[in-house]
Amino acid sequence: MKKNRKFMSILLALSVAIAGCPTAYTAADTTTQTENTSDYGRKPDDSYIHRSTGGKKSQTMSSNDYSKEAWGEGWHAQPSNNFLEENEDGTFLRISFFDDEGVFLETYDADFNFVSSRQLTKGIWTARGYFKGKDARYIVYKQNNYEQSDEKEVVRVVKYDDNWNILGRCSISAINTYEAFSSGSVRILESDGILYIHAAHTMYSSGSLTDDAHHQANMTLEIDEATMKKVADMTAVSNPKTGYVSHSWNQFIQADDNYIYRLDQGDFYPRAISLSKQKKYHEGIDMNHIEDRKDIFNICGKGQIYTGVSIGGFELIDNTLFTVGNSIDPNTTDSILNMVKWRNVFVNLTDKDTFSTKTLWLTNYTADDKILVHTPHTVVVNDGMYVLWEEGYWDQENSDNYAVLTRIAKIKNDGTLDGKIYKICGRLTDCKPILTKKGHIVWYMTNDGSPVFYDVEPARLDDICFDGKGYIPLSGTTMKLSQDTYTEINDGKSHAYKPDVEVYYKGEKLTLDKDYTLSYEDNYTQGTAYAVIT
Repeated sequence: MKKNRKFMSILLALSVAIAGCPTAYTAADTTTQTENTSDYGRKPDDSYIHRSTGGKKSQTMSSNDYSKEAWGEGWHAQPSNNFLEENEDGTFLRISFFDDEGVFLETYDADFNFVSSRQLTKGIWTARGYFKGKDARYIVYKQNNYEQSDEKEVVRVVKYDDNWNILGRCSISAINTYEAFSSGSVRILESDGILYIHAAHTMYSSGSLTDDAHHQANMTLEIDEATMKKVADMTAVSNPKTGYVSHSWNQFIQADDNYIYRLDQGDFYPRAISLSKQKKYHEGIDMNHIEDRKDIFNICGKGQIYTGVSIGGFELIDNTLFTVGNSIDPNTTDSILNMVKWRNVFVNLTDKDTFSTKTLWLTNYTADDKILVHTPHTVVVNDGMYVLWEEGYWDQENSDNYAVLTRIAKIKNDGTLDGKIYKICGRLTDCKPILTKKGHIVWYMTNDGSPVFYDVEPARLDDICFDGKGYIPLSGTTMKLSQDTYTEINDGKSHAYKPDVEVYYKGEKLTLDKDYTLSYEDNYTQGTAYAVIT
C-alpha cells in the first residue's frame, strides 16, 4: 500500500545489542511541532525484558513456528523442547531437551537471575514431551523401531517427584510404531488418574510391492498414573469415523468431566482441522468408538502435504473449545499452496456439546502488506485468553531488511477482540508462555546464548507497546566496529581489548548530538522521533 512521502527530522538512537529485537528502535522525547513533526513525548519501557547471564545456551527463536512452507522450512509441528514453570516460592524452573545431551533443569530466581542447573542422566532415549500433573511430573521418551518389532520398547513414560526422583516407568511396545512422535507434536494432560498422550507416529510398512511406505498418522496413549501401565491406545490404521487422521501435522487434547477432545491438523484423510470427542477412559473402552467428530476448519487443496495452515493453541473455556492458528486464504485458487506466503490469524469457537463452529479473524493482511504471520501461542486467563504471535515485516524498498516483533491480543470468551492488538519487542519460541501467580505472562527465548525472559504484565501493555506514537524502526541501520574484538594472550596472561564503535547509516558516519533527516516511503509507521546516539 502506497503511503505519502514524509520527512522526519530525528536525533538517532541506536541500541547496540537488544536481545530478542531484530532491529534498532528509536524512542521519542519532545520535539517542536512543525508541518511534518508531532509532539509524541514518550520513551520505550523495556523493563519486561530480563537477560540472564547464566543458563545453558541454545537457539530457540521462532521454534514454535511452522508457517514457512514457502521457504521449504517445514509444514508440520515439532515436539516442544522448552518448558517453563513457576515454583511455589516465586522462582522459575526451566526445562530443556537436547537430543545429544538429554534433559537440563535450571532454576532462576524471581528476578530471572540464574541460580543452579542439573542434568538428568542421558541414555539411549530421546525426550519428546513433558507434563506436570497434580502429584507428579512426567517426561515422555522415544526410541526408533526400524526393526518393526513388537518386542521393542518404543515409548517410555517416566514419573518423577518434585525432586526428580523416579517414581515409576511405563514401557510401551507393540503399538504399530516405526518412529514415535514423527512430524507432529506431543500433547499431554491428566484427568481422573489417567495420563493422556495425543501425538503422531509413523507406522509399520505393509511390506507389499504396492505400498512399502511408513505412513504417518495421529495416535493416542492412555496410562494409569497409579500403576504406570498403559490401559488403552489408538495406534492402528483406521478411518476418520474413529478419530483417525492421516497425515496429522499437529495434535492437541483437552478434557472435561466426561470426555476428551482431540484436535488434529489433517492434510488428506481428512483434509481439515478435525475435532473428535470420546468418552474418557473406563474399563473395556472401545478406542475406535467416538461420540462425535467434525471438520471445524476446511483446508483448501487436494491432498498436498502443504496445507497453508498452522495451529498454535487449543483451549477449553467454559463450554467452548478455542482453536487458534493462522491460515492462507481458505478460498485461494492457487494450486501451488507452498508458494503462498501471506497468512492471517484466526480463532475458531466450537460448542463442546453441539460442535457448532464459527471462525473469527484477528488480522486481515494482504500480499501488499508484506507481513508474515507466524504460528501463535495461547494463554488462558480468568476472563478470556491472550493470543501471542510473531509478525515479520519486509522493508518495502529493500527486501533484505526483515524485522520480527511479537503481537499480543486479548480475546473475550465469545471470541471477539478485547481492546487493541499490541506490538512488543520480543521473540516467541516453543516455550509456551505461562500465567504467573501475579497474573503476568512469562516465557523465555534463546538466541545462541543464555535465556532472555519476557515478563509481560497485561495491565501495562500500553507502556511497553511499540505500536503507535514515539517509535519508528530503523531497519536499514547497521553497526560497524572499527576493529575486531579480540583477546591478546601474552606470557600466559590475557588482555581483553574493546574496540571503538562507529555508527553508519547508508554509508554516512553519524555524529553524536547532530540532527539528521530520513525520508520514508511505502512504510507502515510514520512520524517524528528523538533519541540519542550512545
